[in-house]
Amino acid sequence: MHQLDFFMVNADHVEDWWCLQHLKSATRDNLIFDRDGRVGTLLDRGLRTDDGRPDPHRCFASFWLHADMLIKYFLRGDVFKILKNIDFLRQAHADLLLSRYDTLDWGGWESKVKHCVPVEKQAHLLTYATTPDLDSLRAAVVQGMGEFDRDAREVFAAAGLSYREDVAATVRAYVVERLS
Repeated sequence: MHQLDFFMVNADHVEDWWCLQHLKSATRDNLIFDRDGRVGTLLDRGLRTDDGRPDPHRCFASFWLHADMLIKYFLRGDVFKILKNIDFLRQAHADLLLSRYDTLDWGGWESKVKHCVPVEKQAHLLTYATTPDLDSLRAAVVQGMGEFDRDAREVFAAAGLSYREDVAATVRAYVVERLS
């Protein structure tokens, strides 16, 4: 059963966030097993969760804050803190892309990236997957900052938002200088 995508919903808590996440877009056509008809009745209620997209400004702030924080961890050689902060960079980058491209009303960020974000932009997120040696991590951070900056400019322009060039350029220059 672990190889199948399925879910179970607690009938007493169907309006809880976790249950609503799994009811998104589900209809009677999606049912495989409904012993007494209660699942069909539940789906007929049309319960949905909020499909709020990530805020590009928050993604921007989170990305550059964590990029700046990485310097102290590189100076300490703390690979685990570096990996954690690189994870924040990747997630901020994924959220930024989803703020523009998300069209699904189901699934987690990884499914949404796979199904909504253009393949060439998906490749930008793979930049953060690297080996845990300091040289590879430094290179991933520098490349990731460049990819994020380009993607953020596009997302902000498409949304009609002003892009904080000064912030991005200042943090990027500082990080590159300190990592070299």
